[in-house]
Amino acid sequence: MARADSHTDEAWAQFGYDIANTGHAPDNTGPSGDVDAQWTFGTGAEVVSSPAVVDGTAYVGSRDNSVYAVNVADGTEKWTFDTGDPVASSPTVRDGTVYIGSGVDSGVSGTVYALDVADGTEQWKFGTGTGGEVPLTVSNNTVYCTDGADGGKLFAVDKSDGSEKWRFGKTGSLGSSPRNRTAEFTRPTVANGTVYVGSKNTQSNSNRDENLYAVNAEDGTEQWSTQISSSEVRASPAVADGTVYAGGTTGNLVASDASDGSEHWTFDLGGLYSSPTVADSTVYVGAGILYALAEQ
Repeated sequence: MARADSHTDEAWAQFGYDIANTGHAPDNTGPSGDVDAQWTFGTGAEVVSSPAVVDGTAYVGSRDNSVYAVNVADGTEKWTFDTGDPVASSPTVRDGTVYIGSGVDSGVSGTVYALDVADGTEQWKFGTGTGGEVPLTVSNNTVYCTDGADGGKLFAVDKSDGSEKWRFGKTGSLGSSPRNRTAEFTRPTVANGTVYVGSKNTQSNSNRDENLYAVNAEDGTEQWSTQISSSEVRASPAVADGTVYAGGTTGNLVASDASDGSEHWTFDLGGLYSSPTVADSTVYVGAGILYALAEQ
């Protein structure tokens, strides 16, 4: 069944709604009563990518090695782009361009693509050098991306031409062989000139990396790092009102000062794999059940 109404000015241009990953869209509306499928759109494999919706078009990746642009009014395909690798990461739409990463968890390819929103033509591509989903965030004139599966690198790429500005990696995570790499960074979160990423492990040894990092957005230098709950950080942090919210897989949700990483408060969730959402002085997070955390 097709939608009869046309699209509005509402948009959701990237994962987490904004570059701070707050998940808070106060001007967007959603259904409040019973719902029915207005349309469905199938691809050649499963879709695990979160769509971006801008100007009447939904953009989404598929594990069938493709990126799709779909008309939100009736679910018809506008265009498709073949990446050659599964697309599990979520797109970001900025200034007439779709930015999206492709790759496979255990492969040797990871690529960021810049595609024209009108017809899907490739504007440029950037290779990360290792496999993985290549999650990304676009802020101002820069695409910030991590290399997914096991590379342990954060890249800053010029969004106009795909040239590398800088890269950030930790000792043990920039070896000459993938087996020497021990960390995987989360999707970058950007706020007030700083890029925040969590680190999750890919090996069990003494060189494990289980930190939350704050990196200068202009030059890639580390501003601070802190260990969260003595466990790896698998979900992207959220930043709101000078505070970074992140959690470990076996412990707490921690609120840290965005300027220096000092702890404001902690709440025991027993483990966290999802990204927090921040709205109206409340932190919403899924950890087995949905929590709404606010001051007493």
